[in-house]
Amino acid sequence: MKSNYEHNQNCRNYDSNANYGNYGNNGNNSSSNYGNNRNYENKSNCGSNDSFGINSNYGSNGKHRNNSNMVTMVTIETRVTEVVMETIVKVLTMATIGTIGTIETIVTMIAVVTMETIGNIVAVETTVVVLTVVAMVNMDIIETMEAIATIETGVTMVAMVTMKIIGTMVAMETIMNS
Repeated sequence: MKSNYEHNQNCRNYDSNANYGNYGNNGNNSSSNYGNNRNYENKSNCGSNDSFGINSNYGSNGKHRNNSNMVTMVTIETRVTEVVMETIVKVLTMATIGTIGTIETIVTMIAVVTMETIGNIVAVETTVVVLTVVAMVNMDIIETMEAIATIETGVTMVAMVTMKIIGTMVAMETIMNS
């Protein structure tokens, strides 16, 4: 039952105890049967662990379960994990922002192209309207000219009829006078 504390430098009272036999009234222990005693009552040199038992507060390898180094490592690992997660989140956020920016740029480009297309369509429509108006004006001019020609033809025909009538009347007067 000597376990790991026979030569422990911190447990100075037990360095020389090579044999855990029957010590009787040992000054360092209140038990008469030292071999089976697992309760080291006054162990100021053995830290704050009053009860060793079968290494009740220690792991099977003699290392204390509440190892500050292990706690520190866990803390460091936790912090590293947090930093990694934060970095990943930041990278993903930046990637998302970049994607949104790209989408906005594409949408803007599409909008610009669309506006240009609409502008082209409007320009074409305006040209068509202008040409249509010009054509309509031309048609009006042509129709006006045709109307004028018709009027001229009518006047000419009236004049011809009038001349015939006048000629006929003159002829009749001539005949009657002779």
